[in-house]
Amino acid sequence: MSATDTKTGGGLEKFNGKSYTMWKDKLLTHINSLDHEYQTKLLEKREPEAKVLMADFLRSNPEKPASPTTEISEQKVLEMRWDVAHWKRGRGDLQNLLNRVLPNFFMSTLPDVVSSMDPCEVILLLEKDFDQGDAAGLIELTRSLTKLTRTPWRDLRTLFAQLKKARNEINRKTRK
Repeated sequence: MSATDTKTGGGLEKFNGKSYTMWKDKLLTHINSLDHEYQTKLLEKREPEAKVLMADFLRSNPEKPASPTTEISEQKVLEMRWDVAHWKRGRGDLQNLLNRVLPNFFMSTLPDVVSSMDPCEVILLLEKDFDQGDAAGLIELTRSLTKLTRTPWRDLRTLFAQLKKARNEINRKTRK
């Protein structure tokens, strides 16, 4: 497999069905970077800040802003058009990114094509299929917690932060 086969998401690795937690972290980092870059370009052009970004569509489906009516001021019409444009950009760019980085074997199991689904629905189905909510994932997390407790630490604050992170991850996995 060539570098272009694995990197089709503009620098984000294509998901291969393994190590979902690590890949998801890379996805979130990539999306936050794209959103920051977008906001910076808007600022440089002195255009209105986006109220809805790609990252917002990962957790929920933000309501599409209303289209302008003729009974409001020209300034308000312009603001509303920008809101709609930012909403469409966030949703569309995230759908496009998911289309490029998700494997065909996963996309063939979806109830519809990615371009017709809410991105948060795609992410939920992805987590359902690949997240370590199973016994093997819990065993792996428990082992990492045990390893943390056996490691000699010079800084207790770091140790407790790592323990808390591992505990929270185990608790999150057991609630699913």
